[in-house]
Amino acid sequence: MPIERVTGRPAHWLGGATTAGRLIWLGRYPGLIPARGRGDRVLGDLYVLPGTRDLHHLDRYEGCHLGRRAEYERVRQPVMTDDGPRVAWVYRYARPAGTRAGIRDGDYLDFVSAQSGRIGYPS
Repeated sequence: MPIERVTGRPAHWLGGATTAGRLIWLGRYPGLIPARGRGDRVLGDLYVLPGTRDLHHLDRYEGCHLGRRAEYERVRQPVMTDDGPRVAWVYRYARPAGTRAGIRDGDYLDFVSAQSGRIGYPS
């Protein structure tokens, strides 16, 4: 979902970024979990939000406001961009991953494209 639909204001896209971690499939959307090894990377996009209020709107959307029942937690994590390293907020899956299927190569858009039309996957 575009950030603007959650915050009501446009965000400034800085470009693509990667971060250490793995993606798992949660049934309707992905979850970021910690990396197992140095090669575990997740692809994403880096945005600058207009203000702190917008971050709180995203927290509510991701369910971070639910305390121990939260599905995600917002954490600061190093990311790599074309312009070099930065630190950014990311939403990390806060529950046990169990035996959930991994998203190969940490590329959610590639995964969605490959799974399109299958039952239980976005189309």
